[in-house]
Amino acid sequence: MSIEALFEHAYGAMASAGADFFGAYAGSYTAPGGGAATTVRVLLTRGVQIVGDYGETSTRQDVAELDLTQITPAHGATLVVDGTTYKLDAEQSNDGVSAAWSLRRG
Repeated sequence: MSIEALFEHAYGAMASAGADFFGAYAGSYTAPGGGAATTVRVLLTRGVQIVGDYGETSTRQDVAELDLTQITPAHGATLVVDGTTYKLDAEQSNDGVSAAWSLRRG
């Protein structure tokens, strides 16, 4: 068994039990405007301090890190994680492999 296959097997076992050690969940992503929901891996971090463009304001929001091999995240998309519904609000970072998005409930 390759290391990749071993990792996928281990991740699947942890995700099926709920959040894994690192906070990853199996979530449901629906693009803006509707359509079929897609099951995605979500690394959810709660209460992250988000600082405004010029550093003058900050808020605390939940942030989801999404795997870009599974979806192409878009503003306003719906993400359901552990029974809570969120909307993707603003992209915080994108390294080409994963993207972190601030979330708002709704």
